[in-house]
Amino acid sequence: MLRLLPSGRPDDPDNTVQCDIDKHDWVGPQSGPGPCPQDEGYIFMLRQQGTPEMTCLNGSVLPTIYTVLEYGQSRTAGAITCDSEPSGMTCTNTATGHFFRVSRASYQLG
Repeated sequence: MLRLLPSGRPDDPDNTVQCDIDKHDWVGPQSGPGPCPQDEGYIFMLRQQGTPEMTCLNGSVLPTIYTVLEYGQSRTAGAITCDSEPSGMTCTNTATGHFFRVSRASYQLG
């Protein structure tokens, strides 16, 4: 699920995208005192400024304000665009070149 915050205006320094994945086959990196439990989901976040972030859901309930992007759809918040494909979700900040890709099979931060 994907959340775009807040305004989507290109000049808004608070533009953020967040993608939460609940079910996955990969083992994530250390987060906090240890790795997230395998049955725990992850939050991927990309802001207008800065590098991509990845954290454990930590039992968070996924909010209903998220948008579910169907395959072939995209959404934009300022310089950040997210594309949903059968191979996974990719969010890229065209101003900085930072990105994340996430699917059930793998993830990548850059």
